[in-house]
Amino acid sequence: MKNRILCASAVGLLLVSGCTSQNREAVVELQPDFAVEAAAQPAYPTLTIYTPLTEPEVSVYFDAFEKDTGIRVEWEHLSTPDMLDRVQQERDAPQASVMFGGSSENYIAIAEQGLLEPYEPEGLEQIADIYQDAAHAWSPCYLGAICFAYNEEIFAQEKLPLPQTWNDLLDPVFRGRVVMAHPSLSGTSYTIVAGLAQMRGEDAAFEYLKQLDENIAYYTKGGPFSPAAVGLGDVALCITFAHDALRQSHEGLSIKIIFPSDGTSYEIGAMALIRNADPREAENARTFLDWVLSRRGQECYIDAKGERLPVNPGAKTAEGLTELDRVSIIRYDTQWCAENREHLIERFVQEIGAAEDAGDGEIIE
Repeated sequence: MKNRILCASAVGLLLVSGCTSQNREAVVELQPDFAVEAAAQPAYPTLTIYTPLTEPEVSVYFDAFEKDTGIRVEWEHLSTPDMLDRVQQERDAPQASVMFGGSSENYIAIAEQGLLEPYEPEGLEQIADIYQDAAHAWSPCYLGAICFAYNEEIFAQEKLPLPQTWNDLLDPVFRGRVVMAHPSLSGTSYTIVAGLAQMRGEDAAFEYLKQLDENIAYYTKGGPFSPAAVGLGDVALCITFAHDALRQSHEGLSIKIIFPSDGTSYEIGAMALIRNADPREAENARTFLDWVLSRRGQECYIDAKGERLPVNPGAKTAEGLTELDRVSIIRYDTQWCAENREHLIERFVQEIGAAEDAGDGEIIE
């Protein structure tokens, strides 16, 4: 494995706000818009949240929530693995009330340890069962699929072939020109590894990852950094979530996406209440989950240019986003992903390499 790990200072993280939208077909009664309904003064003024989502995107959501409810969000950014570790470490005295964002398989693992408080938010009944947890330990809040993101200018200038399948990434023409996050540091990259294991079988997937490693220039410290490197022309292409890649295009960077024709994994972005959290924040925490699933909360993905697909079928979505039913999605078993997380990451470290120079303090998802 390449020893270099891409740092935040190397490429930056380009995220902005504002977007156009189009109506999705409303097949159910729309949820109330919290911006229209007058919010009662909260009994307690704040809510503490851990999230792997990044600035400035995440502040759009929290600022809108405060405007609509009067509840001020105090939040801390943590990578998905670090968020899980923090909740485990604080199990006897939680310092936050809500986990917001990151793939649902991470929530499944921590729910099985009894660290989440079940709750069924308002509007959950509208959402497809396939995106829900039967025990309501966590709730869905957005969707996203893994894609190949490429620098359009580099591909045009050098007449590089557009990869359509996973095996296309093994072409020697891409030697040293591909990046992805390290799965020990990033929920994004774990979704990639787990998806390949389900598509090909574990042993075949790791044989593939070893071959892919020959073309990897470096492993980034988190999902959003990979498309940032592509957009800035540091490398030709990357493997990442579509929403992280599309955010780069709003800065005028030359980045396009392709969904693998032979199948890809996806995430159900999740949120949950942390068990035994500050009781003064309990009502605020439930209100936050209700708000996120409302039309108002879901359509903030447009305002934040988050490029995330909403789960509320009555919400608008950003113009031009590809719905999951138009992507070759695999039968992604999130329960299996949760049960095999430690094993797959350890195998990646042992057979491909560790993130030895990761460091601290960078923004990762």
